[in-house]
Amino acid sequence: MRSTGQILRYLTGRVGTGDHAAFRCLYAMLAPTILTRVRQDLCDAVQSMHVVRATFSEVRWMCAFDHRCGDG
Repeated sequence: MRSTGQILRYLTGRVGTGDHAAFRCLYAMLAPTILTRVRQDLCDAVQSMHVVRATFSEVRWMCAFDHRCGDG
């Protein structure tokens, strides 16, 4: 069985290759927790969602251009 860290490394590696399904899985795995934490600081639900979307846009960009993402 893989650890959460191994799963995240695998998914970010796949996201870096343009794998949309991996991105959706990564988003589904992390977005609820991130949104909960952002909502603790921002009272506005719409603004909080914008922060989460911007965060995942940055994750996608970083995975595509940073060789340290993922397993390999």
